[in-house]
Amino acid sequence: MAYTHRSHERFQHYPDFVDEAERLEIQRAVNDMRNDWVPNVPPGEDEERIRKLAQMGFGFYTLGDAVYVLAKNKQGPEAVSPALREAMLDNFGWLYDKLLNKIDAITGVPSNLHPLTVPGFQISTVPFDFVMPYYHVDNSMLWYDERAKFENIYSLVTVVDMSLSCGYLEYLDENDQGIVWPTRLNYEYGVLHTWSGTVPHRIGNFKVEDGHQRLTFQAHMFYDPEENCNWVYF
Repeated sequence: MAYTHRSHERFQHYPDFVDEAERLEIQRAVNDMRNDWVPNVPPGEDEERIRKLAQMGFGFYTLGDAVYVLAKNKQGPEAVSPALREAMLDNFGWLYDKLLNKIDAITGVPSNLHPLTVPGFQISTVPFDFVMPYYHVDNSMLWYDERAKFENIYSLVTVVDMSLSCGYLEYLDENDQGIVWPTRLNYEYGVLHTWSGTVPHRIGNFKVEDGHQRLTFQAHMFYDPEENCNWVYF
């Protein structure tokens, strides 16, 4: 994955990563693990409002131990659940194998699941128009693994379910004159979307329609030049 300083040139898209039957299987398995979903308040959101929504059966959740959640909560590796990791491997091992093989093919070097966390899912059942107030970069692993370097971190997302449309990512782009403006990346079903962790980005506006979820498979990775391998995590 070779990127330049221009944000729009730091995105890559790999079609046919998962097919329709696989998307439905992922969705079934995620919902079967409903008891393992963890409520997660997005940055800048009103925590009291999110708690009230959760009491009504709506909310934002993660499935799996997300490094960005650990960092936000100032938790160490001891907060990671070995039992949850095993359950994720049992239910999504085939998907992890597919992801690692794809990254191997893209980068030309071997890829491994990170010992701290394995890739997971972000889920939303919020039935109102949601606007994420802040942009962020994906640098949380810097606090947990000294081998991770900011410029070597990448984000990877595949949409599993996104209501009536496939949704989008909003990110900050910069032109040759140094002018920065928000730009939209439209998601596509079945496509593995990747971008540099240095790109400021946020969830695009959305509203979950009846019978749907905003469900994405999420991973991050960094290249380790000493081991000449990629470490893949949530």
